[in-house]
Amino acid sequence: MKRHCRRVSRLVLVLGLLWTTARGQVNQQLRPEDLLAIRGVNDVQISPDGRQVAFDVAEPANLGDHARSRITNIWIVPVDGSAPPQPLTVAPASKTTPRWSPDGKYLAFLSPAETYDNAQKAAEIYLIRTGEREAEQLTYEMGGVRAFKWSPDGSMLAFTAKDTATAEEQRRVQEGNDAVEVDHNYKFTRLCVVSLANRKVEVVPQQEFQVNDFEWSPNGNEFALRISATPRLDDAFWHARLVVIQRATGEIVRTLSNDISPWEATLRWSPDGRTLAFPEFTPRRIASWLALKPASGGPRITC
Repeated sequence: MKRHCRRVSRLVLVLGLLWTTARGQVNQQLRPEDLLAIRGVNDVQISPDGRQVAFDVAEPANLGDHARSRITNIWIVPVDGSAPPQPLTVAPASKTTPRWSPDGKYLAFLSPAETYDNAQKAAEIYLIRTGEREAEQLTYEMGGVRAFKWSPDGSMLAFTAKDTATAEEQRRVQEGNDAVEVDHNYKFTRLCVVSLANRKVEVVPQQEFQVNDFEWSPNGNEFALRISATPRLDDAFWHARLVVIQRATGEIVRTLSNDISPWEATLRWSPDGRTLAFPEFTPRRIASWLALKPASGGPRITC
């Protein structure tokens, strides 16, 4: 409870600092164009040592450039208020989803890769050492990175990326065959792991299924996955399963639920790795409740 209170107080501090920087702009009548100048704060992340907070800020739109939409930057502020919030001004320009490494030495984030042209820009993982000003592009996934998470020991990052078109499919499109096939030849979102030691990306071996969410086990040897048979929204929403796989082989070793709900679909292991918490459909499947189940399998734990 004390730790939770400290986190809440730090969040209040961040919002207070942002409010302080904008106080001089509130004593005027609100106009429609003022809405485009509002900064939106999201995804607050406290560093492991509790000294810094990183968060997303949706920057105001450029009214003089209608072709450029809003960009999001990452800002960092010390929790003791010793300095005002500062943007992470390293390239590339748009940055989201800040995530500290477990030891606090690195900050990973997502940004469109500058090496792609405008038609192919997709989010990639970038890595920057704490206190430095230059970021390193860590992934090169043409389908883009959808989500990523640090391993418990900080030696790896796991991420999900969508299958891209095959060489044959690209050839057909170039020849003018741009037909869209529905419910056929699915492009799955797959789970991958990149090592910080050698920057090597490996796809976690798996069957043909859609990975909708994932979470490292505390020992780093397993993943809990929310999966569906296809990427179709109907399957992902109504027919998802919660499974546990081995990181090295991708083998499904346990199925914990066939009724996992996508609402607030967050998976959480207990610190000792014995229990998984997740949202599960109620019997009539019109709402969801928090379910606790042994990670080794078995009936739901009654709270």
